[in-house]
Amino acid sequence: MSKLLSICIPTKNRYKTLFSLLKSIDSFNSFEYEVIVYDTSETKQMYPIFTNEIKVNHEPINVSVITSFENSIKNAEGEWVIILGDDDGIDVESTLYFLKKLGKFDAITCNRPNFTWPDATHRYFKNNNTSKLKLNRYYSGKTTILNVESELKKVLNKGGAKGLLKLPRLYHGFIKNSLIKKIVSELGTVFPGPSPDMASSVILSLFNVQTINIDRPLVISGHSKKSTAGQANLGKHIGEISSITHLPKDTSQKWSQKIPKFWSAGTIYSESLEKAILSSNRKNLVSKINFNYLYAHLLIFENQYRNKIRKFLVDSNTNQGKIFLLKTMVFFERVYNFLINRLFNKLNKKIILLNDMEEVIKVINYENNKLKCKKKELY
Repeated sequence: MSKLLSICIPTKNRYKTLFSLLKSIDSFNSFEYEVIVYDTSETKQMYPIFTNEIKVNHEPINVSVITSFENSIKNAEGEWVIILGDDDGIDVESTLYFLKKLGKFDAITCNRPNFTWPDATHRYFKNNNTSKLKLNRYYSGKTTILNVESELKKVLNKGGAKGLLKLPRLYHGFIKNSLIKKIVSELGTVFPGPSPDMASSVILSLFNVQTINIDRPLVISGHSKKSTAGQANLGKHIGEISSITHLPKDTSQKWSQKIPKFWSAGTIYSESLEKAILSSNRKNLVSKINFNYLYAHLLIFENQYRNKIRKFLVDSNTNQGKIFLLKTMVFFERVYNFLINRLFNKLNKKIILLNDMEEVIKVINYENNKLKCKKKELY
């Protein structure tokens, strides 16, 4: 029997969150989905017994995050594919319901709540967010067709520094397996850059995928201590490229001459944006990347590398006046977003104290079932 959905999970040395995620998925019994775990942990722990079949490929080797992502999806048999981190979550029951209804589209995104695991802390807020699920008080249940070309222009205009925005996504989003296979057959990979989430989203956008967003919490973004998000919360999501072991080995040699050479969220996203474009037949879009915005963003958010960034600006003959104006704009954007988020969280977010992904999914499934009664689904 063919599967409707493949849930692919690359993981390494994080069994506590992984097993909680797998148990939460297993709570919904169905033959319509499969779970594929690509496990590169040094020592494999005994997996619990699950009701549904969970395929585990354990290879105790050091591989890049790109290889890990590629290996997690290469044997996916489902009509749709999603990649999750081992501390993320998914409401399988509600997801399968919508995948059946939205089969005419190539990509589906959703509005993801955040769950901070009990072991995670923040460099500014300490334990204030620990063990908290933050989700919207009001979900409309509506679906909206996205203008992918317009979203890509926004990403280009921010130099990639602000992340994926609303681009279609394979990580935390749903993509037709047939489209993935088409891209792999043409390009050799769906991850043509050192950040798999940005690289895959950009390349999907360049294939003009028909994308729809659902205003529902189908997928949960998890933040645990050892995850990338958890490290970012601690201010450790930065460093010299040579010290970042999960990057492809040739990342430093292939690094763009237009991007300051250190690892941070902004630089790795921008690098992946450029590499994805260069791997496509729309290489002319590289000229549309607003690297000046990237430089301004880095001067605000990664000030410890200011000497390297400023030297880079001098070497590249960048207009200093323009950088100053952009830097001022980025600063006020940061202040504005901070204030709005604080206000928004108080008024429009509800916060629930929970301990693991099993508890989270029970809450999320309840929210999604309530929304089914609203009859606001537009396809």
